[in-house]
Amino acid sequence: MNKISPILFIEIKKHYPNIFIEILKIKTYTLLPFISENIKQGKEEKLYKNNLKATDLCKSYDTMFNMIFMNYYNNSKSEQQTSISFLNNLFLHRLVTTKGLEELNKLYHKN
Repeated sequence: MNKISPILFIEIKKHYPNIFIEILKIKTYTLLPFISENIKQGKEEKLYKNNLKATDLCKSYDTMFNMIFMNYYNNSKSEQQTSISFLNNLFLHRLVTTKGLEELNKLYHKN
């Protein structure tokens, strides 16, 4: 998602409201259930913390998504990308155990 500018969603909402509604449906009915299932699987694999509540984390992710992509703020593109990266890292670090963090670091250093 770090390649998508928040301005894109503002423009779609403004000029193509029907498409914007479809995007919101995808977020609600595809993205958030995917995150919830991912949390369940990560807990089973002991990559995610066991005390996590998937519904709370999905609400938090939805709030972050809305803050970045639905509310236009007048920052430079690099500041927007930094914000997206920071919030994704914050979200991930809330999820993962030490084992999960080690796996993330392995993946990060491969690329």
